[in-house]
Amino acid sequence: PFRELGFHGVPYRSTVLLQPTTNCLVNLTDQPPFAVSLDEIELIHFERVQFHMKNFDMVLVFKDYKKKVAMINAIPMNALDSVKDWLNSCDLKYTEGIQSLNWSKIMKTICEDPEGFFANGGWSFLDPDSDVEGGGNDSEDGSDSEDYIPSDDNDDDHDAEEEHDSDEDYTDLSEYSGSGEIYTYTHGDIRHRIIRISST
Repeated sequence: PFRELGFHGVPYRSTVLLQPTTNCLVNLTDQPPFAVSLDEIELIHFERVQFHMKNFDMVLVFKDYKKKVAMINAIPMNALDSVKDWLNSCDLKYTEGIQSLNWSKIMKTICEDPEGFFANGGWSFLDPDSDVEGGGNDSEDGSDSEDYIPSDDNDDDHDAEEEHDSDEDYTDLSEYSGSGEIYTYTHGDIRHRIIRISST
């Protein structure tokens, strides 16, 4: 075994040191022993991979779909990169996700219709992008549902204009003592006064 590539995990009930070999992943120091041949593995999936989590789980899917998947739980998150490097060196495909999946149901579905499973994309449903479905429209719907309220700026301007017109300065005739004629007419809401001064 390559001890430097080893990582801790729980394949059964207790935490053990799992060590890769040229062809296997093993733990032979604890009971019961754990040994998986890499040639029998089709895919490895990492579950509960999130930044705030301290541990993640590792699911080993065998080429024989009728064989129950092997699981290694509670692997320290800081071992994830080294485990990925090891899998890359072995040319083993792996995927990761944030949820724990029902593997009994998944494998049963595959066994019932293997051709249909791969015709519908196969293991692509494990890719991170496939977890995001049906989202992304909420913001658009929300913006469409907002009621548009027109601005009252034009009305305010119109009122201010009328107020300005009605307050226009005009000659105060209360103290006018000259001779002449006073004409009054109304235009809109504004009353105008005109003085025609008689020449002397």
